[in-house]
Amino acid sequence: MARVSRRFQPIDDDLPRELIGRAFGSLEYLPRVRSDLSQMDPAQHGFFIANDRGSAVGCVVVTSLPRKKWFDVRHLALRDAFSNLETGEELIRKAMGYVEEGGYEYLKATTPAIQPYVDLYKKFGFTPVRRSLRLAWDLARPLGKASGSVEVRDLSIDDREGVEEMIMRAHLPYWDWWLEERGGTAVRDWAGRFGFPAGTWLGAIRGGKISGLAGFSPDAYGDGEARLTCFCVLPEHRGAGLGSTPVVSYS
Repeated sequence: MARVSRRFQPIDDDLPRELIGRAFGSLEYLPRVRSDLSQMDPAQHGFFIANDRGSAVGCVVVTSLPRKKWFDVRHLALRDAFSNLETGEELIRKAMGYVEEGGYEYLKATTPAIQPYVDLYKKFGFTPVRRSLRLAWDLARPLGKASGSVEVRDLSIDDREGVEEMIMRAHLPYWDWWLEERGGTAVRDWAGRFGFPAGTWLGAIRGGKISGLAGFSPDAYGDGEARLTCFCVLPEHRGAGLGSTPVVSYS
């Protein structure tokens, strides 16, 4: 079995490309993975690498959620996964030991829904509870227009209160678990947590109020490759094209 150790320096680009990319292919968007990992302070998170004869054969990352003593085990990836199940178990064991050492109140694991990763987590007592979907959106194709009158404009710091309310209302009730992981509904800085007003923020305005919005981080993945950091539409306006309107305006 491979030797598992914790790394205290930032993970370089080769590891996510070679391990996570090979393990999950198109199920993971590597530019996003590399961007997320590069922004993590290894001293505040648990980075574990499995090495066999000088080569990395597995990895896992324990991330601290914004809520105190809440953690997420992510990016479990194995080279030749079905031949390295013991290494996968040892990586999870190390990750859980790291969390238990510091004390925790909540622990979850996130992985693409493919084997053997789901069963590896289940072996340690995790229970599948939900699935997140990745959607491909071809912006080169016409998406139609919003029904009714809608104005698209840049959002500024003066719109902060409206953006704050928009994010809260648009994420409930289906994303209540996501809000809970980040401090719950008592938090009043959701706009700032999404990076507002840095980057480009466009709002779909209907009836004088922000009814849909899209926030972008330009060049997040390289020149000309923006990241959609926030995207939501109020429940009463869904299905009317308000979501696609600011996205198409940006593209």
